[in-house]
This record gives sequence, C-alpha cells and structure tokens, in this order.
Amino acid sequence: MEPIIFENRYYKYIMQVRDGGLYHLGFFPAGYENLPDAEELYRRSWPLPHESVICADSQSYMLPHGKRAYYGGVSTRAVFSHIEKQPIPGGIDNIAVLNDPLTGLEVRYHYQVYDDSPALVRFTEVVNRGTREVCLDHVSSFCLGNFPYQPCGTDGIHLHYFRSCWCYEGSHYEKSLADLEIYNNSRTSFSVESVGTWVCKDYIPFFIVEQRNTGLFTAFQLELSESWRFEIGNCEPQNGKPCRLYIQGGMTNRTHGGWERKLRPGEAFVAPKASMTVTTGNYENAVNLMHLHREKVLIRRNPGDCDFPVIYNDWLYLMGRNNEEAILKQLDTLKEAGADIYVTDDGWHIGWGKSLWTGLGHWEYDKERFPHGIEYVTAEIKKRGMRAGIWCEIEGIGSEAPLYNDETMLLMRNGHFVTSGEHRFLNFTRQKVRDYADRIFDRFAEWGFEYVKIDYNGDSVPGADNCGCENPADGLHRNREAYDMWLDGVRKRHPEMIIESCSSGGMRLEYNSLSHADLASITDQSDYRLLGALAANVTEFIHPSQCGIWSWTDCAEGVWDFVLAMTNSMIGRMHICGDFASLSYEKRSLLKEACAFYKSYRHIFSSCRTYHHTLPEAYTHGGAKLRCTELRAGNNAEAVVVAQRVGSDTDSVNVKFPGLLPGEYTVTTYPSSEPVTAASAMLVSEGIGIKLPSEICGRAVYLRKNDN
Repeated sequence: MEPIIFENRYYKYIMQVRDGGLYHLGFFPAGYENLPDAEELYRRSWPLPHESVICADSQSYMLPHGKRAYYGGVSTRAVFSHIEKQPIPGGIDNIAVLNDPLTGLEVRYHYQVYDDSPALVRFTEVVNRGTREVCLDHVSSFCLGNFPYQPCGTDGIHLHYFRSCWCYEGSHYEKSLADLEIYNNSRTSFSVESVGTWVCKDYIPFFIVEQRNTGLFTAFQLELSESWRFEIGNCEPQNGKPCRLYIQGGMTNRTHGGWERKLRPGEAFVAPKASMTVTTGNYENAVNLMHLHREKVLIRRNPGDCDFPVIYNDWLYLMGRNNEEAILKQLDTLKEAGADIYVTDDGWHIGWGKSLWTGLGHWEYDKERFPHGIEYVTAEIKKRGMRAGIWCEIEGIGSEAPLYNDETMLLMRNGHFVTSGEHRFLNFTRQKVRDYADRIFDRFAEWGFEYVKIDYNGDSVPGADNCGCENPADGLHRNREAYDMWLDGVRKRHPEMIIESCSSGGMRLEYNSLSHADLASITDQSDYRLLGALAANVTEFIHPSQCGIWSWTDCAEGVWDFVLAMTNSMIGRMHICGDFASLSYEKRSLLKEACAFYKSYRHIFSSCRTYHHTLPEAYTHGGAKLRCTELRAGNNAEAVVVAQRVGSDTDSVNVKFPGLLPGEYTVTTYPSSEPVTAASAMLVSEGIGIKLPSEICGRAVYLRKNDN
C-alpha cells in the first residue's frame, strides 16, 4: 500500500498500512532530502503500531520495564479501517480510523493540518462501539515510533526540556540520551510527569529533540491544564541493530497518575491536543516555528488586547493593601507616564487585617477600603484615559466565604472537600457553579472593569470524584474541560474584556490555559536583577505577546538600576509596578520614556520571533550575568534587542541581525539617545554595539525599516 502522507509547505508526516496495522514512518521538514526508503525502514524496525499508546481493562503494557509505558494492548491490536477528512477553520482534520477486535473500541487518530501553521496538531479519540463497558487506563495524545527514522542509533540525540518552580520558571536543560540513561539494546526510557492542576510546578510541557547527526529538531507541546506525561525511550532491543526510539505524550495514565475512564457502549473519550513541528538548522528555528503556530492557531486574542496595552498592577507595591486612596495617588503619574490599564490586585474584597486566602469567594468590595464604592475608582481611572482591571481567584473558596462548606458547589473526594491549605475549589461541572461564576464576572463588567486577572494559588491535586465519575484524576479532567467552556462563555459575553491567566505566577504556563486567555503572568519573582532572565527563558516556550512580566522599580535605587528594571518587561508584555507618584523627576522621566519606547514597537507582538544571543541563564543570585534577547518582527523589517548587565565585567555586547530586509533603518535606544540611520548591510555584517556602562544596567534598541 502506498504511504499515507499528511503535509503542508512546512512538513511531511508519513505512515503506512501493513498487515492491517498503521505504522509510523517519519516526520520531516518539507523538502528534506534524506527521506528514508519506506521498505528499508519497515525492514529494520520491529513492526508494531506506534501512533498512540492505548490500554484498557487493566491489561498490562506489552514488554513493560521500569516506568516505561509503551506497547499498549488496544493500540497494538487495532486494525486500520479508513481515513476520514473533516474541514476545520484554516485546515483539514485527517482522521485515521482503526478498530480493536477484542474490546470493540474504535480508535480515531486525529492529524490536524493547517494551511499556514508549521505544526501538526495530534490527538486521540476512542469510541466504544462494542456491547459492554470498557475501562480506559492509558490514552496518549500522540506517539512517534521508529524515531529517528535513520539507522543512526541514539548517538547525537539530545533532549531539551525546562524545569520550573515558583519564582524560577523555565530553566533550560539539555541532555544527551546517554545522560538520560537511554542506552542501545536496553528497555529504558526517560519520562517527565506532573500530577495536578499546577501543570508547570516541576516541568514545562514543552520539549525539543535534537538530532545532531542529521540536523533535525523536533518540538512537542502538550496542551492541557491537568496531569500530564511525556516519555522517550527504546522501542525494543534488536540484536545489534541501531536503536529505535519512541516519543509519546499526553495526559497521565492509571499507573503514573491514577487516571481511568469508563466508556459505556456508544460513549467516546477525546484526549487533549498536542502540537509538534520539525525543522533543520538550529534550536531556535524550532522555537520560532512553534511561536508561529501559536499565532496562527492557538492565540485567540480579544479585541481589547490587540493594542498590547501597558499594564500597571499594584500587587508588588501594595501587597494586598490596595484601597481607594492608594489607587488614586498613582493615577495622575500613570496617566503622564502613558499607562493604559490599572489593575487592582488581591485584597480589594476583604476587610483590613483579614487573611488574603480566607476571603476567597467573597467577591464584594470592602466598603472600608472603598468608601465611595469601587465604581468611583473605576470612573477615576477612566477619567485619566485608562482602563480598569481587577484581580480574582474565581476557582478558589476560602474558609470565611459562605460557600466553604457547600457540598453542591465544591470539589470533593472520598466524601471530603478537596482542600489545599485554606483553599477549596469550585466544581465547574455543575451548572449552578457556572451560573454563580457568571454573575461574578458580569458584576465586574457592571463595575466598569475591562480586564480581569484570574489567579490560582492552590492545587486540586489529584482531583475529585464528584464530577460525574468515580475516578479523581478523570474528575480533574472533566472539571478542567467545564472550566474552559465556562471561560469561553465569559469571553463571548464580554468580547472586550482582557483575561490574564495567573497561577502563583507561572504554574499554568501551558497552551490549554493560554488558548483561553489573552496573556499570562509568567512569575511571582520580584528581584529586578533576575526578572530579565525569566523573560529571556520563558519566551523560548511561551509566545512573547502572552508573557506578562514585571518592571518593578521600588527596589531599584540607582538610575541604572531603574533602567534595568524597566527593560525587564520590554521583551514581553509590559507590566509596570511601584510607587511611581513618589519617584524623582529623573526616574519619572525614564518611566515615561520607557512606556513610549515600548509603545513604539509593541505592534510587532502580533507576529514575532525570538532570538537569544546569550546562553540560557541559571537562576542564581550570585555570579556575573550578561544577557541579550531579540524580538524580531515576522516580516524581518523590525527588531528589538534588550541587553542587560548584572555584575558582569563585560560592559558591551554586539548584536548582528542576519535576515533583515534590505534597506535603511532608523535605530532608537532606551534610555534616550538621538535616533541614527543604519543600512541593513551594516546591521547584518557588523551589527550594533550596545554599551552597558554600569555593573547593574540595561538598554533596549529598536530598529525599524524606514519605508516599513
């Protein structure tokens, strides 16, 4: 049978049907010249299907060893039937349909190909076509078997992945397969797992596999707000033949996260989506192709956020002590500086002296804090030409809230409330909960708020059993699906309302949450010397237009310290914070200049790429740092570079701009300098030298093609 190929101008995904099974043959960039022969690949592989891993009815994995979760019974037995094609906005959903004769399950592998996206979207659907109940206990979103498709073994293959924790999100690691203890002729694997709804508490669900001997880079992004798993390992030893690998990812399974789903006849289960792309050249090509995919497919920006506003958030300044007087004090300075939105963070809903956590769920403003009413404050914000924003942790319920002991509204497990500290959690699978949450957000709109920061400071791990199922992990999955549907409804009713996703900073830096929000708070880190490193690292796996990061200035005593703090948010979405009304004239001028500088180039966030001119930075307070990150417009006619020096002996950095469109460019710098004109040939070959005159300082440079 001829190979089955799903492709666009970016990639080619190849499979073939053999003896009733569907076999994976390769995933390559379009035009790649070293495609292996299908017959040769089939001969040297151990012929077992690899498009997903599906297990049911407590059947063990075939050939299990250690933590390896491969060769699922259902996916191994399933017999290919046919291909279906369904149109989706901007592309085609190709569905490979197979049937398992033992369980009666219909397996539907989805391959969504978009005309303008460089990533293939994969997910697995399972339908019970039989006459009895079947219990699923492993359904991966995708699996690539027979990787890396050439007879080269594991030598030269490296895995890029990101460790993460509170205030230190997105540390970049790179390890060879040998370092991961994946050896030839051994049933070994390396897996990364996260259990709960703080999806990014340990790892980011984004991975890149680098093949140094072929120059290929394959990137994988899991898009889910629940427990997940990523695994790479040996298919099976083959008597001295080159090692074949498999790569799979998706939600958790019974063995590693306690998940299972009972399917009665006629019922279906759809696993979360995963996106993958492949390219040649270098690591950042893969990073930027995934950024392009996010622009084309995943980011659904509300009209109110299309201008990428400058956002003032009062958390680090007031730390929950917000009130009418403190807010009004900042407004005139913020208007002068050019801020677009004032966000009132946590504290507005509780009385003085009360815990920020115990009052969750009491979403009425405190009359002592706001004696003239919160609508008075939003009106004063709007008088200055700004929009008003408010903080809310809609999923959380604190011990002093009326709903804290309401079994009809909250997540429960084994007859007890799911509790994290003094947090309990709303059960969004219940209509009355969704109605309650709707009333809260409709009231925010009535009060005049056009921006809502949704926080999430507890984890409902491992799930709940009162969400229409007995299995807690599946209850977690159902609750997240219901929450997403509810939030989509809010955005439909209030299309101008900007939604910020936050979860103790960066605990939900994943592309299910980000596909339902406009942007994210990427960290709670407050050290202005480290925040630039957070921005540089996180923009490797989150689109810069969704990376909200602080420029907090209150700890920046010197002028160059202040400049460093202001440049922290310039490679992502500018969030500013501090007691700006008390600034000196010099610093107030630098604040105004920084906001104007950001506004001069912010339009490029709608289509942009990132380049990291210095190596990823480890998050340590000691040691000398020099960091330099570029934000490039998709049309190669504009670029922004942020360079920072934190204790380094090096006082300058030179940046070249390969790929710029030919022509003359105007170059401007923050802090102020006279604009200069430079030819693209010079910018490409010689570059720009950026001076960093103080041991703690930063600069930003913006270049724009004159006729752009």
